[in-house]
Amino acid sequence: MKRHTAIPAMAFAAALVLAGCGANTTSESPGSAPSAPGTAAQTAAASAEHSRADTIFLSQMIPHLEQAVEVSEIMLGKKDIDPQIKQLAEDMKASRTQEIEQMKEWLQAWGEPGTMSTGGPSMDARDGEAGNEGERDAGQPGENDESDRRVEMSEQQFRELRSAQGIDAERLFLTGMARHHEGSIAMAEQEAKDGLNPEVMALAKKIAAEQRAEVDQMKELVASL
Repeated sequence: MKRHTAIPAMAFAAALVLAGCGANTTSESPGSAPSAPGTAAQTAAASAEHSRADTIFLSQMIPHLEQAVEVSEIMLGKKDIDPQIKQLAEDMKASRTQEIEQMKEWLQAWGEPGTMSTGGPSMDARDGEAGNEGERDAGQPGENDESDRRVEMSEQQFRELRSAQGIDAERLFLTGMARHHEGSIAMAEQEAKDGLNPEVMALAKKIAAEQRAEVDQMKELVASL
């Protein structure tokens, strides 16, 4: 490094200008660890512009998907379950977990307070809470209590699934998650229609397509029981 201290002043200034032209390509300070490829760009894109519909979609979808993760974990903890159903539960857990993390990153980048509800079986307690006002404002699923009961699993359904074994557990899982997916698909389609942020809308379309395929698979598995 000492050999470069003798660079003439004009040459040194030119070097600074050239370095400034390329400054936008990396934002890390000297010695800092580089960002994971694509992560910073994705967060920046999601932060660029967003609407209330985008925020409400993410705030609703996070706890909805967290419930799906919990249901999948219940099934993965059971014995004597069809390998195809076990694999479906594993795939669902992995995919939903990744989607949840991406959504949380976007909300954090936007400075939003977080989800409208916590995940898990207590989600049906959302009826009548302030979070549903936001759902109604955006025209999202959750416009009425009947819609919430249709797409979310209740405390009773969770208790039944936890205690069930074998084919009974498989049927409860498949039929319950097929209905649960209907809620995800409806919310995702609404976001694809009313959203503003392109990355969030793209994720919504991915969720809708992904879960439609899973619903078809679950219906086939139920028919084979």
